[in-house]
Amino acid sequence: MNYSFLRYLYTWVVKTTSDKPYNTHPLRHMVRFVVSCTKWAGINRMAREKLESQVCVHHGIKFFSLIDAGGVYYRNSSKNTRAIDLLCDFLPAGGVAVDVGASIGIFTLPLAMKARKVYSFEPVKTAFTVLKRNTELNNFANVVCERSAVNSHCGEVKIFIPSSGSSVAHMVKDGQSSISGNIEIVPGTTLDVAVPERYIDVLKIDVEGAELNVLRGAERFFTQ
Repeated sequence: MNYSFLRYLYTWVVKTTSDKPYNTHPLRHMVRFVVSCTKWAGINRMAREKLESQVCVHHGIKFFSLIDAGGVYYRNSSKNTRAIDLLCDFLPAGGVAVDVGASIGIFTLPLAMKARKVYSFEPVKTAFTVLKRNTELNNFANVVCERSAVNSHCGEVKIFIPSSGSSVAHMVKDGQSSISGNIEIVPGTTLDVAVPERYIDVLKIDVEGAELNVLRGAERFFTQ
């Protein structure tokens, strides 16, 4: 849209007044405000168009980016492709899937195409933001995204994010410093608490060594 008419409006306002100086006209600030808003709208439009241009399609699913917050490139990852296909084969149509350590949704989204419900957990803020965007981009209303660390018990958890990226983020170990990375404090939960289902058909866990803690917090699903 062409907003050049606003410049003419501003010129008319300041030039058609005879009783007030140029810099004290009562409409001067209003017109400047409108001009600023339209410029900002143009910047937002360009930013949105740039973001939309980054959308890729992989396995029939749209992604805002196939590079996760940690810099891991998924497009040509045959390892991930095989794992995705395997999990989708195991998942019955209309089943329940849980993705612990979901990153940007590389596993969550394919599972969502077949599942009745997918519970997706990702503690790292940057990765979780992209996960939510990717879920919304594909209109998957059956995906529940939660920014939390799945653990053996509930309570705050410190997540260490190395400078190399979030793909190798993990729970802080005793005595570990954050010199070579950052620490985020996130809510901790268990699958027994966070997944209100009677059963889980497919459970994918990728939590950099804390897998046993996740299983310890899912006792209900193993005993019923």
